[in-house]
Amino acid sequence: MILLIPDRTTRRYRAPSRMEYQAECFSTLAQLLEAPDAASVAHLALATDPALMPPQVAGHVALFAERVGDLSLEERQELFSETFASALLAEDRRCLAAFLRRGGGTEARAQVPALDRLGDTLLRDRNPYHHLLVAVRVLLGSQER
Repeated sequence: MILLIPDRTTRRYRAPSRMEYQAECFSTLAQLLEAPDAASVAHLALATDPALMPPQVAGHVALFAERVGDLSLEERQELFSETFASALLAEDRRCLAAFLRRGGGTEARAQVPALDRLGDTLLRDRNPYHHLLVAVRVLLGSQER
C-alpha cells in the first residue's frame, strides 16, 4: 500500500517524500513510547505494517506487539508505569519520545546514550519495551544514510 498526499497546487496526489515518510515513522514510534490509551492499538497496527514502516523496524515492533498482545489496556498501562517508574528511565523515555515527535533530526547522536541506558535496563529485565527501543535504533540508523 502506498500512501498518497494531496498536492494543493495541482489537485493531484503524490507519494510522500523520504523526509515525510521518516517523520511519520518517528511519530508513530513516539506514540508507542507514551502511556497506552485506546488509540495505542491503532498505532501498534500501523507500526507493524511493513508497507508503512521500514521492514526491520516493523519486525521489531511486531515482537513488542506479540509480547503485549494478550494484555488488557489496564495491564498495558500497569506495565508502562512499572517499566518507567525510575526517574532516570522516565526522563530518558520522555526525551526520546519528544525527539521522535519532532521527526528525528540532526541531534540523533545525542539520543544514543538515553537509548543505551533504556535498552540495557529493559533487556536485562526482559521487558517488551526493549523491542521498541531496538526499532528506534534501527530507524535512527536508517536516517543517517
